Amino acid sequence: MKTTALATLALLLLFTACTSPNANDEAAQREPMAFEANTLPRQVAAAYGFPNIYTVDTVSFTFNVERGGNSTKRTHAYLPQENIAIYNGRFVVDLANYKSDTTDLRPAQAFVNDSYWFMFPFQLVWDEGNYTYTDSVKTAPISGRELRQLSIVYNDTDGFTPGDAYDLYLDDKFNVVEWRFRKGNSYDLSRSMATTWERPIESHGMTFSTMHQDSSEYLKIFFTEVEVR
Repeated sequence: MKTTALATLALLLLFTACTSPNANDEAAQREPMAFEANTLPRQVAAAYGFPNIYTVDTVSFTFNVERGGNSTKRTHAYLPQENIAIYNGRFVVDLANYKSDTTDLRPAQAFVNDSYWFMFPFQLVWDEGNYTYTDSVKTAPISGRELRQLSIVYNDTDGFTPGDAYDLYLDDKFNVVEWRFRKGNSYDLSRSMATTWERPIESHGMTFSTMHQDSSEYLKIFFTEVEVR
């Protein structure tokens, strides 16, 4: 939603919500949502505290990429109560209707990409019905350990990159140790990328992994300025 006035209003509302004692009291009184972890994807989501996402007003983070000597970053604020995101402090993304904004999809694309790295366990619930999954034991691509593998394959119609697949390698507590992205569900190594899931931080009953790197540590995707209110 590329509208400066709307973005400014949203930021003012966000600032008010984060600083108003009444708003903070309301957030403190919210209870975690009723949630049944009756599938493997939901068990992973529960391990990362998914039922608590709707007890907070804002999840803010900066997405950073370092590849060799090059780096880039983007900032996001996700407002779960309104189901909107604010990209780089300027652009408001209506997550329920972002595909209808034909003026500029780049803010939505950036948020969707970056939030997948930051909150993918939660996407396993939000995206239910848009993917199929399998449960097996496989050799993890970076550590070489035999781990439980949850493979998520998206359908061919939804999302910005339909048909993609994600292999999640889990420990015995359903935490992601590493994962592999496969473009178009391909097993061709030139169309896939594996990274670690490291440096977890906890806030408001939720866990976020803040470092992902490939086996050579040449590529690093990490998160800074993480704040949950």
